[in-house]
Amino acid sequence: LVVLSTEGPLRSDVPPDVRLVDLRVGRAARALIPLLRYLRRRRPEVLLSNLTHLNLVSALARWLPGQSFRCLVLEHSHWQARLRHTPSMPNRLMVWLMRTLYRRVDLVAAVSRGAAETLVDVLGRPPVTVAVLPNGLDLEEVARRAALPLDHPWFGGEDHPPVLVAAGRLIPEKGFDTLLQAFARLRRQREARLVILGEGPLRSDLQAQASDLGLGSLVDFPGFQANPYPYFAGAHLFVLSSLYEGFGIVILEALACGVPVVATDCPSGPAEILEGGRRGLLVPPGDPLALAEAMLRLLEDTDLARRLRRLGPQRAADFAIERVGNQLLELIGGARTGSQADER
Repeated sequence: LVVLSTEGPLRSDVPPDVRLVDLRVGRAARALIPLLRYLRRRRPEVLLSNLTHLNLVSALARWLPGQSFRCLVLEHSHWQARLRHTPSMPNRLMVWLMRTLYRRVDLVAAVSRGAAETLVDVLGRPPVTVAVLPNGLDLEEVARRAALPLDHPWFGGEDHPPVLVAAGRLIPEKGFDTLLQAFARLRRQREARLVILGEGPLRSDLQAQASDLGLGSLVDFPGFQANPYPYFAGAHLFVLSSLYEGFGIVILEALACGVPVVATDCPSGPAEILEGGRRGLLVPPGDPLALAEAMLRLLEDTDLARRLRRLGPQRAADFAIERVGNQLLELIGGARTGSQADER
């Protein structure tokens, strides 16, 4: 596992039998030379890269003379939605670099069908085939960590009000402002509490919004949690309020923990994971009224909530790490032949 830096809260999640390579750079823009040194020293057969800024560095390394490895890049964003919501110069520059450099790699993949389809459009002509490789879960590890004790006063008692949980970076595209508006509407009809896991630049703004809505003591921001699964397992429902996603792995994690899910039908991922609403409720993005109604429905309809709790782990099993790992090996096999894999 080659990383820009080994610093960070997820360092302990790397298994001890995985060889961790630290490029000792703070940003992807500085990673090319250290990465080239590693590639020339170790001469790997295949390089699998994740996230756009790292993918661009890997694609550039593949393009330079003297490189014999096969390069697979995996995109985690819905690029058309990203450009629509944030049409910044850095984003436009990345698209131009993707169009230039991704034609040099051996395979381009995305984490959902929607993200793959929009990536084909963004990359332009001549057409580039984009495979689909979803995120996967280690279901046994999720179950083990979900069973660990949770030290939070709102969980664990039958007499406590229902708790809703959301999780993600505190950034505009996660739509937490819409969630707070929806929760304020919900609170007019019944008692409940809301926990939003994650850190980000909007923390103070969201806390101020919660206070302005009269929710100050009813919404908790515990920050980033290396193990969010006890929160998911103990919640009455999980809420995703994003304006757009690449995949939405937190939905999958919530399903694996057996909690009913309400999610925005945003591009892309939630509708694919929830099978168009069969495995959870879908609402339009940016609509606090529809979100409040869906949350209230799941809190009031115990039969529906019970059915979704049963169906969730079954759906999560479709994304078990063993299945996704086999898909990855198939893609690597296609890359070894030097051919782009068919879209799947």
